[in-house]
Amino acid sequence: MKVFDGLRETRHQPTASSIGRMGNLTLVLPAQNTICLPVDSRTSDGSTNFTVPDSATFNNSTFNIGIGPDPSLNFTGATCPTKFRQVLCPIGFWAAEMLPADLSLDGYGHWNHNIVYEPTISADHGIAHALAIQTHESLPRMAALVPAAGLLTHFLLMSREL
Repeated sequence: MKVFDGLRETRHQPTASSIGRMGNLTLVLPAQNTICLPVDSRTSDGSTNFTVPDSATFNNSTFNIGIGPDPSLNFTGATCPTKFRQVLCPIGFWAAEMLPADLSLDGYGHWNHNIVYEPTISADHGIAHALAIQTHESLPRMAALVPAAGLLTHFLLMSREL
């Protein structure tokens, strides 16, 4: 910003008549990717099974959620590998004189950015491990919110409405 201000003050064109600044920042952000695949589950109806990343393999940042069947909805089960990684994400900004700065994650309606995944590091493993444990501990508590249908049935019905 100081370079821009200096150019404008010396009447350098085109900055001399500019009223704002536009640019891109590249931030490191967390990303979690989950893809669920149908399987014939061997777990009990409506149950979930978690596999956390192996502590000995620090370059693995994936945990798996196994979802048991729900015969009432003709659902045979699924396995959902969930990978945590860090990504480089470009963020557009516009700063105008005497106005608050504005940020855009989608290029102001023209998404043309590629998200670049960073290599998996040991911190990613630790975060994935903690996410798996937290999810495992949270789901039974969330089940009390829908005691009549059950949490899995509720999630399945919601996903079919998307």
